[in-house]
Amino acid sequence: MYNVKQAAEILRLSTRSIQLKCKKHKVSKIGNEFQITDEILELWKTGGNERRNERQVVLKSSQRNVTSFIRFVIAFLIVLFLGLAVLFYRHLTNEIQDAQLKIIKNETKYQFQLDKMDKQLEDADKVIRNQDREIQRLKYKDSLRIFKKW
Repeated sequence: MYNVKQAAEILRLSTRSIQLKCKKHKVSKIGNEFQITDEILELWKTGGNERRNERQVVLKSSQRNVTSFIRFVIAFLIVLFLGLAVLFYRHLTNEIQDAQLKIIKNETKYQFQLDKMDKQLEDADKVIRNQDREIQRLKYKDSLRIFKKW
């Protein structure tokens, strides 16, 4: 067992540094003196605890970095998804507008064809009426000729 002064001489540190290490590592006290064992002293010599603490700090830091990276990736994916959604929406809007223009164009074209066919039907109806009149006239003439023969 070593007291604070002896441990300070062995480790070549100040007594205050040793006291702080004792508090930090919860070294037991008997009376008013810290009881530093050979194991604790050897651990402090090799810096085992400090290395372990450094590893924990590095681990926590890397975990924070991974968490930050994951958050960044998620945010990036959300922005990417929203961008794609906007592009898809714009594409669909353009497709709808093109379809509406085609419908209007086709309606105009079909209306023109319908009007043209209506005119042809009217003309055909006139021709049929004229031919009916001509047939009636010819029948009348024929009947007059037959009547005259009698």
